[in-house]
Amino acid sequence: MALREINLIPEDILTKLHFRQHLYLWAACLTISLALIFGLHLYQTSVAMAQKHPFISLKETDKDLASKIEEIKQMQEDLERLNQKQAALEAVTGNIPYSRILLKLSGMMNVQTWLTRLDIDGDREKGGVINLQLTGFSSHNEELGDFLNQLSSEPLFGAVLLKYAKEVKKTASGKDKDEEIEIINFQVDCRVQRDDD
Repeated sequence: MALREINLIPEDILTKLHFRQHLYLWAACLTISLALIFGLHLYQTSVAMAQKHPFISLKETDKDLASKIEEIKQMQEDLERLNQKQAALEAVTGNIPYSRILLKLSGMMNVQTWLTRLDIDGDREKGGVINLQLTGFSSHNEELGDFLNQLSSEPLFGAVLLKYAKEVKKTASGKDKDEEIEIINFQVDCRVQRDDD
């Protein structure tokens, strides 16, 4: 006796099943193909952008280089101006450094006399004469006189002239803040002697 397979599943269900299997197969093939195409496109785009990128960075480098060159030129102009000013100052001062003037003044100051303002003025029209104007305070006339004597005896300074000396009342900064003391406000004009004078 021979056995025979009998399919009891209706024909339309089998057709739908085969149709779904084919649909899934082709959808998977299409998805894989699209992924490959998209990946290839992305790879080509990144390679092309990598080749264009040095060109773009060269343009940016050129712009940066041009701005740096302009900045260097500006700095050179500033340095040239500063060198000209320094040469003019050296011509006016006769190469006397201001630190030397300040050192001499600090050596002459006593505890009871102090400066609040120092003006240095170089006048080219008068042959490079440097005028000093010293403004400050002294606790006593004797201390101010001592400072003036030392200033007059110093060879670096000449034509020492006391413009004014007047007593003023100042509030003492101590324990008694209401206590007022009398001090002498003064202004002295003098001239700095050049080395070749």
